[in-house]
Amino acid sequence: MRAHRREKVESLIQHELSAILAREIDFPLGALVTLNRVEVTPDLAIAKVGVGVIPKESEENVLAILSKLRGYIQKLLTRKMNIKPMPQIEFELDRGSENAARIDQLLRDS
Repeated sequence: MRAHRREKVESLIQHELSAILAREIDFPLGALVTLNRVEVTPDLAIAKVGVGVIPKESEENVLAILSKLRGYIQKLLTRKMNIKPMPQIEFELDRGSENAARIDQLLRDS
């Protein structure tokens, strides 16, 4: 039962957070920001959000923006979702798509 609730919370956070980032946050021109994953701790205290950024040169700038606006984003998310406890959001870079592209290129070159 606990694992099911955690998965549901992860899904809801990803959905609502995607909408908030698309509507409320101004990222650098030409930067594409995606939420690749949300992992919530078993006690629902922390939600680690994996963020993908294209182009790679914008990663640090986008992460700085998200870190600076984390409190504001957390407040908007808390208003949208009616869950208790509401996990604290932590943003981190997710290089999964970059690794997949590199593996794909290596396989093509073989």
